[in-house]
Amino acid sequence: MTPMHPATARVDVVAPAGRAWEHMRTLLFRPFDLTRWLVIGFTAWLAGLGESWGTGGGGNFQGGRDDLRRMDWDSMRLDIQDWLAANWMWLVPLVACGVVVLLVLSLLILWLSSRGRFLFLHNVTTGGAEVIAPWRTYAAHGNHLFFFRLLLAFTALAAALPIVGTGLIAGIRWLGSGDGAALAGVVAVLAAVTLGLLMTVFSVVSILTTDFVVPIMARHTASCRTGWRLFLGLLGSNPGGFALYLIFKLVVWIGVVVALIVGIVVTCCMLGCLLAIPFLGTVLFLPVLVF
Repeated sequence: MTPMHPATARVDVVAPAGRAWEHMRTLLFRPFDLTRWLVIGFTAWLAGLGESWGTGGGGNFQGGRDDLRRMDWDSMRLDIQDWLAANWMWLVPLVACGVVVLLVLSLLILWLSSRGRFLFLHNVTTGGAEVIAPWRTYAAHGNHLFFFRLLLAFTALAAALPIVGTGLIAGIRWLGSGDGAALAGVVAVLAAVTLGLLMTVFSVVSILTTDFVVPIMARHTASCRTGWRLFLGLLGSNPGGFALYLIFKLVVWIGVVVALIVGIVVTCCMLGCLLAIPFLGTVLFLPVLVF
């Protein structure tokens, strides 16, 4: 791969997008086969386990800071301490069991989605609608991807926890009164910005893993480490092309979200309700995922 000249930027973005659009139409609509949709949709749903997308709303916080400042934080803290001291005998085992169950479920979902990535990729690239054969073929690939994503998640968590803790402490100080409230507010804002930048970095790594490393692993029957090594070689030779890809993908998703908002409003939220149903929402959203 050679460095991309500005004059060829359109070819590297528009031409692949056109081929992807035509491939999506051929795979899903020429001819339309409900069984194919359901099978490919199942692998897409499996690949996306544990992930969510959509829009969310926020409330009006005008005057909220003053209301929170008027609250008796010291009294609340003492009440919480007294309640914990009186109920710790049953609370600790309950929390421990909940943490174990949540951890096991999270690991299971991450493992299934790692295997599902290769199933969905196999069906999209080959035009097939299979589950069992690619499940066996890409078993080792899925396991390699699972361990990499697990390491990435723990790294992100370890990096985010100190920032979140600092932001929470500063936020509580900011809600209180005193000479240090202004400084605490600045620290809370900086912590939020730092957390946002950190999450952006890990999100980009996750996107590059899914969109480039996984196909490299499947094509070369390679481990995740080898896939990343090969990808970094491509990235180093053409960083502008990959940056352009990420920007283009962001623009596409913005367009998709805007279209979904319009569709939800036009259908009086019926479309949103259908898309929120597990598996059914993935099947309905399948053209976008295949593209």
